[in-house]
Amino acid sequence: MRFLIMVLSTYTISCGSYTIVKPTPYWNEVLAKQYEEFVEDARYYGVEVPPREMVIRADFGNPKQFYEHGEGIDTIGICVIAEQDKIVLGGGRLLPYISAEEWREVIIEHHEEYDLEFKSIVYHEFGHCYFNLPHDDKEWAIMHKYNNYTQLEDWDNSLEYFFGKLYE
Repeated sequence: MRFLIMVLSTYTISCGSYTIVKPTPYWNEVLAKQYEEFVEDARYYGVEVPPREMVIRADFGNPKQFYEHGEGIDTIGICVIAEQDKIVLGGGRLLPYISAEEWREVIIEHHEEYDLEFKSIVYHEFGHCYFNLPHDDKEWAIMHKYNNYTQLEDWDNSLEYFFGKLYE
């Protein structure tokens, strides 16, 4: 019986009213295309992106599922990193995790248009998941906590700053 409980606990954790489960590997084709563009943009700035498989799942869904009681009300995308004894949500929020198994997942709220705003959200979450980038205080930065559209005003400058952060 004790062994059964240990096996089950390696795949799920309970946190309040929800359970985090290791996702089944899957990449939505729209987000897979965004990954390819992300790799191309990174190469332009001399940055090598880890293999796509580093993130086992990227899909549209409800990123707010990881929050309770009104937290994360404005969340439109999330990077979930499971490592050793914790789940790290993109912005640095920690949840307990009882497995040593590691995995990463990107969840983006569905958008009607795949425009520059959508791309900035995806790049933000890829920044967390592929490069462990934290949020940035600069309002125009892709890694700013809020998508306030200022990063779209000068996308090329925002991209240069984004990929330049990897050399700091």
